[in-house]
Amino acid sequence: MSQARRMNLIALAFAVTALVVFVAFHFLPWSPLWKGWVVWEDIFGDLADGGLEEPPLVLAAASLLTESLLIVLLPFLLRMTWSSRLLWWTVTLVSGIATCALAGIILYFILLDPYTRAEAGPAVYCLVAAPVLNFISLLFVRREAPEPHAFPSPESH
Repeated sequence: MSQARRMNLIALAFAVTALVVFVAFHFLPWSPLWKGWVVWEDIFGDLADGGLEEPPLVLAAASLLTESLLIVLLPFLLRMTWSSRLLWWTVTLVSGIATCALAGIILYFILLDPYTRAEAGPAVYCLVAAPVLNFISLLFVRREAPEPHAFPSPESH
């Protein structure tokens, strides 16, 4: 097994782990009163009411939506990123920006405040860990050498 193949399998393992952690976020407690899936209810409720007017909330909602899409799709897109550097760069840049934004906002507003940190459940940590694992999986991707053609070339006859 080649070095690139090994690295790509590690990337796939990180991507699947990110997906498992993201799914766990929905079922673990966000706080003592509610589970992680309630975050979606709050976001879509605020979107419907036009209540997302503060820039940090807009950034957090956009980052969460972007990261959710990337985390769910990456295990299936990973094979394509092994052969397309343009796709790899695009997905990696979007994932990096969204990861920094989401993790930064959660760390700043929830985990650095002593009161909210005491109330934060495991779902908060899963929501930080899933995008980070997803981004790490993209950093493990290596370009594989193209496979030889199945048909012999005309010169070989």
